[in-house]
Amino acid sequence: MITEEILHIAMEQSAEDINCKTEDFLKNQNVIVPFRLGKKHENI
Repeated sequence: MITEEILHIAMEQSAEDINCKTEDFLKNQNVIVPFRLGKKHENI
């Protein structure tokens, strides 16, 4: 696995955790999303 693949997987997991899109991490401006835990964390 190369560095770009690892970074992409990490961004996908983080996006799911904090309810945003993967591409939001690459934008040059701030992105505001409603606060919701990802599906994996709803029972916490």
